[in-house]
Amino acid sequence: MDCDEFRCRGKEMIEYICSYLDNIEERRVTPNIEPGYLRKLIPENAPEDPENWDSIMADVESKIMPGVTHWQHPRFHAYFPSGNSFPSILGDMLSDAIGCIGFSWAASPACTELETVVLDWLGKAIGLPDQFLALKEGSRGGGVIQTSASECVLVSMLAARAQALKRLKQQHPFVEEGLLLSKLMAYCSKEAHSCVEKAAMICFVKLRILEPDETSSLRGKTLLLAMEEDETMGLIPFFVSTTLGTTSCCSFDNLPEIGVISHKFPCVWLHVDAAYAGNAFICPELKYLLKGIEHADSFNTNPNKWLLTNFDCSTMWVRDRIRLTSALVVDPLYLQHGYSDATIDYRHWGVPLSRRFRSLKLWFVIRSFGISGLQKYIRLHIRLAKRFEAHVLKDRRFEICNEVKLGLVCFRLRGQDKLNEKLLSNINASGKIHMVPANVNEKYVIRFCVVSHNATEQDIDHAWHVISQFADDLLEMQNADKEQDEVYELLERKKKETLAQKRSFFVRMVSDPKIYNPSIAKALPSTRRHLTQPSAESPENHITIQPPTDNRERNCLKMDVEEFRTRGKEMVDYICKYMKNLPNQRVTPHLEPGYLKELIPSEAPVEPENWNDIMEDVDKKIMPGITHWQHPRFHAYFPSGNSYPSILADMLSNAIGCIGFSWAASPACTELETIVMDWFGKAIGLPHDFITSNKGSTGGGVIQTSASECVLISMLAARNQAIQYLKKNLIDPNEIEDSAFLPKLVGYCSKEAHSCVEKAAKILLVKVRILEPDEKGSLDKQTLEDAICKDKENGLFPFFVSTILGSTSSCSFDNLQVIGPICKAEPCIWLHVDAAYAGNAFICPELKPYLKGIEYADSFNTNPNKWLLVNFDCSCLWVRCRVKLTSALVVDPLYLQHANSNESIDYRHWGIPLSRRFRSLKLWFVIRKYGLVGLQKYIRNHITLAKHFETLVSKDNRFEVLNDVRLGLVCFRLVANDQVNQELLANINASGKLHMIPSMVKNKYIIRFCINAEDAKQEDVEDAWRIITEHASEILEPTNNKKKEFTKPPLTRQMSKRFAFTRSVSKELYKRCRSRSNLLDGATPILVADSDEEDVEVQQGNNCEAVDFLASSLDDNVFLDEYKKDF
Repeated sequence: MDCDEFRCRGKEMIEYICSYLDNIEERRVTPNIEPGYLRKLIPENAPEDPENWDSIMADVESKIMPGVTHWQHPRFHAYFPSGNSFPSILGDMLSDAIGCIGFSWAASPACTELETVVLDWLGKAIGLPDQFLALKEGSRGGGVIQTSASECVLVSMLAARAQALKRLKQQHPFVEEGLLLSKLMAYCSKEAHSCVEKAAMICFVKLRILEPDETSSLRGKTLLLAMEEDETMGLIPFFVSTTLGTTSCCSFDNLPEIGVISHKFPCVWLHVDAAYAGNAFICPELKYLLKGIEHADSFNTNPNKWLLTNFDCSTMWVRDRIRLTSALVVDPLYLQHGYSDATIDYRHWGVPLSRRFRSLKLWFVIRSFGISGLQKYIRLHIRLAKRFEAHVLKDRRFEICNEVKLGLVCFRLRGQDKLNEKLLSNINASGKIHMVPANVNEKYVIRFCVVSHNATEQDIDHAWHVISQFADDLLEMQNADKEQDEVYELLERKKKETLAQKRSFFVRMVSDPKIYNPSIAKALPSTRRHLTQPSAESPENHITIQPPTDNRERNCLKMDVEEFRTRGKEMVDYICKYMKNLPNQRVTPHLEPGYLKELIPSEAPVEPENWNDIMEDVDKKIMPGITHWQHPRFHAYFPSGNSYPSILADMLSNAIGCIGFSWAASPACTELETIVMDWFGKAIGLPHDFITSNKGSTGGGVIQTSASECVLISMLAARNQAIQYLKKNLIDPNEIEDSAFLPKLVGYCSKEAHSCVEKAAKILLVKVRILEPDEKGSLDKQTLEDAICKDKENGLFPFFVSTILGSTSSCSFDNLQVIGPICKAEPCIWLHVDAAYAGNAFICPELKPYLKGIEYADSFNTNPNKWLLVNFDCSCLWVRCRVKLTSALVVDPLYLQHANSNESIDYRHWGIPLSRRFRSLKLWFVIRKYGLVGLQKYIRNHITLAKHFETLVSKDNRFEVLNDVRLGLVCFRLVANDQVNQELLANINASGKLHMIPSMVKNKYIIRFCINAEDAKQEDVEDAWRIITEHASEILEPTNNKKKEFTKPPLTRQMSKRFAFTRSVSKELYKRCRSRSNLLDGATPILVADSDEEDVEVQQGNNCEAVDFLASSLDDNVFLDEYKKDF
């Protein structure tokens, strides 16, 4: 698909989205299908040849849409709102087209700086203390956009754990962290989200779940008693998670009381989860609900819930960013920069390295609506919820079960739980409206949430009419079955008591109706019918209720369908113009850190702004700070997957706006992911067990946010497997805490592995041994065997090996055929294969030999968002045994009893987040539009061009190639010392004509040249080589001819370091740090020894252990102020 076709198809997609959203009321709210419906409609294998676009779109309507739960439907009242608006869709369109990966300021300055500015905007609008705002003078805090609220809670708990362990280590310096973990205790209410429990599982800490009061609020006295009791037992309170606006009933913990109590315990980190309700605090009359926030250490809310911003956009603020990053950073020198305001590297603020340009859509939304417009939208939802509450209160058959403060009403029929289960079952089966249940004060209640951004009073009145009509019919039927119901209720009560014994608390997640409602499967003929299709006995067969179709008020939203139709087509034209003009632009921006805060107001606009003014600012303020990853002369990092079909798919995904955490939440979202992952896995050549659809398979594939998450959850599964194995081999494992096994666990990887392996080990508190590779950059068989043998002799337990196929630094390959048997000879080693870049190439038959030995692997990941033309975020992970994976992540014990069933997959149990975007749609679009043949052609072209560049380098005797060029990466350098090569790269990058990054290969500073652009051509490669050689001549000629002057002024020292991606330290510190094996990631600057010792001050007495142990233990004064500013 070229630019002209995208212009046509993009405008067609705008029309499709307009038609979909304008006519959504004509569709059933929930689909009328059975699990597995989609596999019967879609071929078993990926298409070899490209398919016609019209055929793809026809299949969207005939095969995908029938399985979609329409979260934007005005009669969808389940869960919470799924943020969606036209400005947000437009923001994501532009973000996808730019395709930058903002893991650091250097990777794309505008991406980082806009996030900082917009998070300050929103933080101020919410009413957060100044300490949480990054740009406030004297502040140590700041905000960050995470993937989900689950990740916000996890990284907050990780920061709390690091803080507590650091304090304990000072008291007990010779005790390992794993042993200290058994002392740590976290706290939350029974009403808290289940992500708190999942975070505790990952962090390997105890979690005490406390009973709330009669209003479902956690009180300070309850917390104090629990903490004091635990202290008497020798435990250490370290983390409290409070909730403002709980999932089940939108209750509010008493933050003022809890805050005061938390201050009594020196190690406690107080987190506030306001995923839904936090957005409402932009309304002055609702800020009273935020009282006590001054006590908090961190706070999160989700604009992708209730601020008209598409998923994923979970915003989080911390009071002290260094306390956060110290728990996640694997580069100990990073923390030496302290609280410098020069730049923020958001890769150190969360689990993933790579990050989408998510702040753009939030910026578009805030400016398009203005704070006043967003307040109007929130107030409308609250007013409509109050209207529904009034309907319920007028009917004495019903009761309200929560205090209606925001947009959620919990209600039920007066009577037994079974009666309410039947009522909800029949309503949902009709497809007329959709709601989900919850458990409030041990009662089964029905949640009615105002969700649609275009909700009207007529929608509320219609919903109540549907509910009351179904209640009428149900109550009539109940009289005939009353005696049977009483017997049934006794049986159900016994089942619930049994369930309570299995769990420490009753599940609060509305995403899991089976737990709330274990009887529904028996109440209806089909186990899923209460969610998906009408029952033959349903009262809807003789109830006719027409939904409102006229007089829908849309004036709440600034941009309506007609304006979106115009602006959407303008955005398509803008994207086409941007792509066509890329070759004429600088590859990288030429500006200083902090440029954007000087151009953008410090406060969010109160009133809506004109769209033309917003787009003018895109041109004048955002684009000058963009590193153009799609530029034909951008040769840094690896490709950032980008294509027109992928952009179109993300447009549609955003318009649908479903959150696919479970099959029931949107069947097509789950089923398409399973099918497309099978397609891709077969095309790569993965073993039988990795393909879900294969007979007898125990594994499957899942799309994760990033390769970092793939590695983390694989290591997490391995940790869980190893501990279970060790417990089985002990006489009385019940007397030993699971955390006591952590000091024994050791994983392995090559020095060529990605730094995410080191981050995963830090998060999971396990050892990882970084081994020297052989001369080709491969993990050596004998080195691994010797390391395993030595560790076993020292009482350690090998549990995980991470291999690499296509390393970041030089695209080297580990030999799975020799490593695999070593791993399988051990009782419990999990073998993971990280092929983030190279794995995509295995769709080419001639490259499959690099995959030999994959049959030994337990898990495998590759990133289509790198080298398969799919936009970020799309990291594919396959596992041999899905139960081993989910058992390390699931917080629902009943789920595991059915985990081998192929009826449906709940992907929320396959990763960290609960909520998930409809990411499989873009992978499906790309594979179908290009076909495997087209994708193979694209990959082969990149390899051919890399070989051509290798030839050009080899012909110039001033240069040398330092890697085996197998795919699209060439590592080269001048035949000179490192300093000369640093100067060469700095001058090339500073020119803006070409962009590359360095790495270390064979202990030499090298320059990486990667083929990135989709339509890269030979003339692009030759043009790049011309630029390189011209700069090489400028660098080398003054050396040969002392009298020759530079044609342009040399770069300053600070600029040279920035453009050469180096970090200079004293020679003494450089030697010590070189003794520590640090993994590379392409984003962390290369460490170099400073040649001018008097320019660097190093604190005397700083010992090697301070560098080797915890990043947080390094002193903040190692580097001078100039160095901090340079960072």
